[in-house]
Amino acid sequence: MRRNRRAASSAAFLLIFLCGSVVASDRAEVGRILKLVRTVAEGGSSRGGIRPALSPALLDNPRLALPHLNDTDFLQRLKWYAPFARTREDQAATAIGLWIATHAETIAAAPDQKSDGDRITLVWPGSLLVLERTPDGLRIAGTAETAATPPLVRPPPADGPARRQATIVFTNDIHGYLLPYPDPWSKAETRPIVGGVTSIATYVRRCRAIAAAQDVPLFLFDAGDLYQGTPEGTLTKGSVMVPVMNSLSYDAIAIGNHEYDHGRQNAERLVAALKAPVLGANVFDSTTRKLEKGLRRRLVLDRGGVRVGLTGILTTHMRGLTFAKNILNLDFRPHIPTLAGILPDLHAANPDLMILLSHTGFQEDTALADAVPGIDIILGGHSHTEVETAWIAKNRTVVVQTQGKASHIGRMDVLILPGGGVDTFVWQLVPLTVKAFPPDRRIGRVIGDATRGVTAEMGRVIGRSDTDIPYAYRKESAMGRLTTDLLRAWAGADIAILAGGGMRAGFIPGPIAVRDCFQVFPFGNPLAVADVRGAALLRVLEHGVSTDRGRIQVSGVTILADTSLPRGRRIVEVRVADVPIDTDRTYRVVTDGFLAQGGSGFFAKEPIDWDIHTEQTPFDLLRDHVARVGDVRAPAAERIRYRQ
Repeated sequence: MRRNRRAASSAAFLLIFLCGSVVASDRAEVGRILKLVRTVAEGGSSRGGIRPALSPALLDNPRLALPHLNDTDFLQRLKWYAPFARTREDQAATAIGLWIATHAETIAAAPDQKSDGDRITLVWPGSLLVLERTPDGLRIAGTAETAATPPLVRPPPADGPARRQATIVFTNDIHGYLLPYPDPWSKAETRPIVGGVTSIATYVRRCRAIAAAQDVPLFLFDAGDLYQGTPEGTLTKGSVMVPVMNSLSYDAIAIGNHEYDHGRQNAERLVAALKAPVLGANVFDSTTRKLEKGLRRRLVLDRGGVRVGLTGILTTHMRGLTFAKNILNLDFRPHIPTLAGILPDLHAANPDLMILLSHTGFQEDTALADAVPGIDIILGGHSHTEVETAWIAKNRTVVVQTQGKASHIGRMDVLILPGGGVDTFVWQLVPLTVKAFPPDRRIGRVIGDATRGVTAEMGRVIGRSDTDIPYAYRKESAMGRLTTDLLRAWAGADIAILAGGGMRAGFIPGPIAVRDCFQVFPFGNPLAVADVRGAALLRVLEHGVSTDRGRIQVSGVTILADTSLPRGRRIVEVRVADVPIDTDRTYRVVTDGFLAQGGSGFFAKEPIDWDIHTEQTPFDLLRDHVARVGDVRAPAAERIRYRQ
């Protein structure tokens, strides 16, 4: 393994600000840093405390005061000292003051710091902070973003070793969100419009222009799940994403689980058509024991004097994420042995940065970061985790991810150690609103050419809703109640069962188009009906209230569960049509074909003879219901209660 890693900094650092006090184990170190801070402040408070007077907005998000609070040393120290800060004021003061203390030596040595009487201006890449001297120390007087033209990362002192820079821009879980759409996560009365891939193109174009002007190499990556979630993506079986990704000139892409939603041959077709190499180091043909056709285990990119080693992995839980026929004869090998077999070869190529494109989920990524040495950065996907502050492992691996659906894009500006590895970095999770990043016309034409015919039908308005009808992945939702009622009525069943993972959107107040219904149920799963004995049904319901992979949604049944009990024994009471469930009776059950065939583990252990109705899908039922009633409402009463 490589390399000249920087020795870990001393663990003795200070916490300034709790009533002007200092917490640290090494008083000499504290005194040295305080002296440097006072040097910048030209004789600030003798107590050395910085107790900012902060606006409410800054109290809610101290990152606003310093947009770049993401370098490694700062985050580690903040993690150590954050528990001491109990109020919002203390938390904000701790974050800002600790950042200043962390960088005191650089700040003190920098030539571009200014002092004008009692006002001190501290400049840092991408932002500046104005402090004002008071009898009690220093307070925040103002903040601002600096122009984009200075270096993205402060260069080292003239007498220090050379440091190279690189900019990494990345996406994950685009899911076919090509066009602008209202932000479903916003709580504002007027929801901002998210630009989708059209805004990704604008952002990437701007970043490339800035990087070229600064002679900084820029790399563009994606961590998988290119399509499945919008009609443009699903109805073209992902084909629409090929010209789009090629037009954006991605450098590498990880294979995602949804790339297999229309079968293995379709995934191979997409991989072959993409210009960027597609990584899937743990995806093997179980019959030939060779890497799946078209995928790459590893590669090294060399741009602008910066060498980047890359590998990519896919979740091992594929059996519960798609139909068995879609991944026939594929083997998804364990991650740690896979990486252990690849990293030595990659490090032998002497990369400056070692990056893993991972479609396994944020929790798995953080576990891998702690367990597998030799990875500098993990760019993740699959769990749609909105990582505003980069997660840093004990061995200094940096883990990030965006929320997905082309609602955000990630950018990391990296200062590279002389022997390779991350010296410091700046991580930004950038919201892709059309106001900030207007749709790119060129990519808009590419999308238009690829989706002609689909967009018009999907834009047809068929109803409206006056209230939010949200969906949820890990709990019962209004959309779950509405749609399971539709399934039960269609089948004339006793019980309807769906999973939170099978729904991917809700309705917001306003008009409802065909597209909105499709985005609730984008997978095209058929409906399935069967007679199920009460004992087997009880086991399925137990799984549904215990699983973390899309909690159960029901109609015709009420459930009381106790989450303090062990998994598999959490159900306290089940009532069908307001009568306690009879484990010896047979009930008519309707669900979707994915769950019926064992998807997400719901009916995986139950030998049930299902009647599959390929002519009907949950999307069909929802679309027809909206068109029929016009004004859509969801049942309000909860059917699943949890106690702790």
